[in-house]
Formats: sequence, C-alpha cells, structure tokens
Amino acid sequence: MVLAAGFNTRSNLLFFVGYLLGGIFILSFIFAFRNMSRLHGKRNVEGITFQNETVTVELEMTSDSNASFIKIRDRFNPGSQDDQKKELFIYNLNKFGMKISYDAIAYRRGKFKIGPIEAESEFPFLLFTRKRVLNIYSDILVYPEIFDMKNFPLYEQIVTSSINKIITSVGGGNEFFGIRDYKSGDSMRTIDWKVSARMNQLVVKEFEKQLGHSTYILLDIAPGNNSGSSELSSFEKSVNIAGSVLKNRIDGIDNVGFIWDDQFILPESGKEQLYHILDKLAVVSIEKNDPLTKSYINAAKIIDPENILVIISRTIDENYLKYLNLLAAKKIRIIFIYVIPESFSKDITRENLTTDIKERFTEISLTGAKLYPYYRDDLISEIFNQGL
Repeated sequence: MVLAAGFNTRSNLLFFVGYLLGGIFILSFIFAFRNMSRLHGKRNVEGITFQNETVTVELEMTSDSNASFIKIRDRFNPGSQDDQKKELFIYNLNKFGMKISYDAIAYRRGKFKIGPIEAESEFPFLLFTRKRVLNIYSDILVYPEIFDMKNFPLYEQIVTSSINKIITSVGGGNEFFGIRDYKSGDSMRTIDWKVSARMNQLVVKEFEKQLGHSTYILLDIAPGNNSGSSELSSFEKSVNIAGSVLKNRIDGIDNVGFIWDDQFILPESGKEQLYHILDKLAVVSIEKNDPLTKSYINAAKIIDPENILVIISRTIDENYLKYLNLLAAKKIRIIFIYVIPESFSKDITRENLTTDIKERFTEISLTGAKLYPYYRDDLISEIFNQGL
C-alpha cells in the first residue's frame, strides 16, 4: 500500500518507507526461519518428587547457527491448571548452547510427562514470527504429600498384650533360650554334646525369637456418596493419610503391607518397601465394582491374627461392617480412620455432627475397631491425637 501510494503521488519518501518496510519484513522472515530450523533442546529433571514440592527443570538449548530473540515455552503437566505453561526467553543462542531453568510446584500426584517444548522466534521488529514444537518429553512420578504423624497408637493401646511375643526355635539365630530333651526328628547339629554327656542323655539347644507385629494399610478406593470435586478431594486426603501412616510405620521399623482392591503387597520393612508402596499410591485412583469388598476379603485371607490393620475409608455400610466383625473375630487389631465424606461437601464439623454420622461411629466402634474420624479441615499430623 505504501509503495502504491508512493507511485501514485510520485513521492520519493513514500517509496523509501515502502522499500524499508518490505526489507524489514523479508529480514524478519529469514531470521525467523533461520532461528527455528536448527534449534535443538534437552530437558533435565528429577524423575521422582512429592506432591506440593518444588521441582527444578533445566533446559539445554542449542542451535547449529547463531539464533536470537527466542521465546521458549515448556509444559509442566503436574502443575495446577493455571501454572502449567512456563515461559523463558533467550536473547542469543549459538552452537555452544545455553542452560535455562525454572521452578514449578508438583501440584498433583500421579505419573506425568513434561513437555513438549514450544519455541517461537521473536525478531525485534515483530513483523513475522515462526513457531516450532520440539517433541521432547520427560517422565515424572509424583508421590502423595506425606505428613509427620504423631502418636500412632501403641500395640498395648489396641489390645491388652505385649508388643512382641516370644517363640522358641531349635538351632541358631537370635538369643539363647535354654535346652530341652532331644526329640525324634531334631537335627544332630542342634545337640549340645557337652551338656548331654554331663546329664547322660541327649539334649538340644533352643533359641528365642522376637516376632514383631506387622502393620497392613487398607486403602478404600471405592466411589463414595459424594460426586465431583468433593469426592476427589476426600479421596486425595485418604491417599495422603495412607502415605503418612506408611512413612510413620516404616520409620518405626515395622513390617508394613498394603491392600487395595484385589491387589496387595506383603509386609516388609525398610526404604525399599516404602518406595515400593509409594509407587502404587502415586497412581492409585477411584475404582468401581465394589473394590472395598475385595479389599476386606484380601485382608481376611492374608493377615495373621494379632497383626494390625489400618483401614482408611470414606464408606461404611452393613456389608462392610460384617467384614469388620469377621476381621475382629480373627483377632486382627483394627485401626479405622474414617474420612467423613459429608465434611467435604457440607459444613460438617466435630461440633455439629448429624445423628446419622454418630450412628456410624457407634457401629464402627462396636466391631472392636479403634476409631479415628477425620474431617476436611483436620491436620493429618494430628489424627491420632484427636480420636473421637
């Protein structure tokens, strides 16, 4: 248009402006194409983190030839909906590359991909831009947030008995317990020959073992009575509680197992077991088809008497109460953390409980379970300090 106006008016100034703008536009196109065509990228990030922790993501950008004024966007999918796109700017880039980084909060637990990297040429005159998507992805696993729980009930508080029971075994291991008469079937290696010669009869050595009680965590993944955001919120709190109980018991040098739906992990101790279960808690989700019944059936099958079962549930009905009574009859010691669903959808607190909720408390307690209600605004760290 400027050139046409200059031709019609025979204005040298307009011709000059037109040629200048045309040249700038052509240069913008050339620079934008050149910037994007030889761009490369790489991302470095820790593959595992915890929910609500800050993650540092480092991008290494290189170009086969000099490039300037490049806007970089990276998509951090574990972040909140409003904080997933991260924008960075590179003034000048060459074959030696440049490292740029950003910090982001892993808002959601789960398994995610970070990426892709979007690059956009931002030539200073802004007359022409070119975009390019680099399909560079990184996997990240976000564990649930874990809280330091206080005062997990001692075994004596759950049942009147000693924390450990002593059994004897013949042969090596643990502490010497005593001797007894030789019985048919005992190994010859267990015979105490010196004592046998002195007593003029065969005797064997016995040793004592301390057997600690294993703790199982049963997570309710059945759909509750709520829907939408309140349902998801109560479930996410349940997962946080499960992770916190797990960490508490592992730190207490317990053997810890995990039960959900028709799946289970048998009890072990140590950090390897901690992360084994956290791997499952990172991706567990609400399931249909009555998975809580399957969990109770699993618990009844695999848990030995006198062991501890920590149930974290948002649901209770007559069917589940039957299973609680069955587990109690098997002498399984139950801690029931009841995540009250109404507190996530209504204004329900400890001070204004409905008759229906109070009846549920009574029904759970009558099974012999030790009950700990959890309300939406409660601190997870204080669950075992509050009780009823």
